[in-house]
Amino acid sequence: MKSLRLHRITASSWRRLALAPAVFIAVGVINAKNVEPLTYLTFDEGTGTYAADSTGDNPATLLGGAGWTAGLVGPFALSLPGTSGSFADISSAVVNTTQSFSVAAWVRLNNTNGYQTFVSEDTPGGESAFFLQLRGDSRQFSFTVPYDFFVNPQSLFTPISGQWYHVAGVYDAGAHSATLYVNGVLTDQILNVNPNAASGHSAVGRGQFAGNQVDWNNDSIDDVRFYQTALTAPQILKIARIGNPSLSGPPNVEPATMHVDVAHPGAQVNPAFHGLMIEEINHGLDGGLYGELIQNRVFQNDQNVPVNWSVVQQNGGVGSIILDTTQPISGTVLTTSLKVNIV
Repeated sequence: MKSLRLHRITASSWRRLALAPAVFIAVGVINAKNVEPLTYLTFDEGTGTYAADSTGDNPATLLGGAGWTAGLVGPFALSLPGTSGSFADISSAVVNTTQSFSVAAWVRLNNTNGYQTFVSEDTPGGESAFFLQLRGDSRQFSFTVPYDFFVNPQSLFTPISGQWYHVAGVYDAGAHSATLYVNGVLTDQILNVNPNAASGHSAVGRGQFAGNQVDWNNDSIDDVRFYQTALTAPQILKIARIGNPSLSGPPNVEPATMHVDVAHPGAQVNPAFHGLMIEEINHGLDGGLYGELIQNRVFQNDQNVPVNWSVVQQNGGVGSIILDTTQPISGTVLTTSLKVNIV
């Protein structure tokens, strides 16, 4: 395969050699530690509207204004003008998104305006099962996975137009996690993820939302890979280094130490002060009293009586409270509510 190395010959060097397919198969056997992509689009044709799948049976068709430009891994890459209908289309869902999978691509943005989805797979519900993308709201790379709600591990920085970045998204079905890597380094991870099943087309250069094709790319995309497995961090870094051998990977983490000065205690805390939660997400500070401070807040501490809740009757007011299980919230564990009767 073109992604493998032998005697320090780089992947780009292999692309320049007119070798028979049997030679590439032999290389794959020698370097058995590499995981084989399910689909691998090199975009090295440089002409026409056909992009071959080097490892499977999922070629892509260039549509609209999609064309060719100078590549990073090999001589050519996919060029997209950012106009509606311009993308590379694969006529099937490449990976089973309910199982572990990984997707990766090299991207070079012409601008950082709006949503631009590099790789996605359609669903019957009219929404991509995943978006490997640049988000328009945060202006960051993201591996966005919609299910009950959107989760989007992000790059934590805004990319620079005109610069190549390796972007990879990994879904681990065992851990139910969505992880984003940029330039071979893990940038963010979100847990409790359960993607929807993809069963439509796969796309390079667009997404799908509300039944429509969206997120048209104004960029160059190269070396697109689909894997039916959750790649590890070393595997992601190895793939990224094919396009940029100088990538250093994650920095070394020094052991942390904590010093507690018990000889100088701080301010006294009122024992009635149960706690305060502060959240800081994307530079938006949020604080105050949270539901975690309310005892028996989902009314499930006791099946018969509303423990920790009582009626306050003042100025002639009369009422009562009881547990009500007749109106559960569908699809959740919230099966009990508090019914208030006012006389």
